[in-house]
Amino acid sequence: MKKPTANRGFTFVELLIALAIFATFLTGIVTLMVDLYRTSKRITLEEQVYQDMRAIMNQIVNYVENNAIDYEEYYREAIGGEYLAKGTVYTYGDYSKLFYDFGTGGIGPNGEGALCNDGSDPALNPGCVIDKTTIDTNRGRHPYDDDPAKGNAFCGPPAGGCGGDLSVYHKQDNLYLINEAGDKKTVLALETVEKTVDSNTFDEKTLSLVWLYGSDTDRNDVVDEWTVGPEFIGTGGAPITDAGLIADIDPADKNSPSEIYENFIPISPLRTNIVDLKFYITPLEDPYKAFAETDPLTETLIQPRVTVVLTVQPSVTETQDYLGPVPQKTLQTTIYSGVKSEVVSY
Repeated sequence: MKKPTANRGFTFVELLIALAIFATFLTGIVTLMVDLYRTSKRITLEEQVYQDMRAIMNQIVNYVENNAIDYEEYYREAIGGEYLAKGTVYTYGDYSKLFYDFGTGGIGPNGEGALCNDGSDPALNPGCVIDKTTIDTNRGRHPYDDDPAKGNAFCGPPAGGCGGDLSVYHKQDNLYLINEAGDKKTVLALETVEKTVDSNTFDEKTLSLVWLYGSDTDRNDVVDEWTVGPEFIGTGGAPITDAGLIADIDPADKNSPSEIYENFIPISPLRTNIVDLKFYITPLEDPYKAFAETDPLTETLIQPRVTVVLTVQPSVTETQDYLGPVPQKTLQTTIYSGVKSEVVSY
């Protein structure tokens, strides 16, 4: 009768092989789980980016469609003017005045306004008969229209050192809008917000806005002074000044998430970082003031429009546990102004 052999254990080599197979299997499982997590996280981040990008763009579209391009604001910025220095550096309506032919003997340094038949100021002699030869007339033509590089609201007068490349004027970092009544401005600009993750700080951008309300201080039915709306009074109790409008959004400023609510109010989600935002504005002149300067191809006025190019990505606060490439998306759209008449500013 054959004697049964004793049970034999695994050899060291067999154990190594078994461990290698198990490690390979485990590595595959872990890799699959990590990939699934990354894919799920990436899809979540992309959904957030798409949602926020469309929400931001929808707000911009809404503002443009319900307002006009504020050529006066762009002209003020081009010549370095400040509202608070009224009468010296810049007076609201200076851009509009470029299209007027001033009557003889009018009031003001350029003959603005009209005189009574006896030569007196109508403001001091109400009810007098106006001398029609002194009334200002809108000729609908920019004084520098023979040089397109100079005759636009984004460059200013020739003394401003305007170049010949018009494309540099179409592209703007900030969007200035004004309502049809001419008494409310909307300003959209990027604001820097400082985020902290694991003791590291990162500078990101959010889209913010401010509203300015106009008043007719000299009671001539034209707005001449602007103040920041009560919605934008800072936590310190003092509103931002309309003279330093965009200066209050200084790229060097490092605002905390709470500080960005003190002046301009953010309208884009803080979970999203705006990588780049550009506004391409056409035409470079207000067609309702330059009505004598039509499109040479169609011989018609060009309705103002804004092409918005927006690039966003998730904030660092959303990607701190994400190991894959950060998704970045770009959206572009063109919006026509909904105001189809002149916004009176002079």
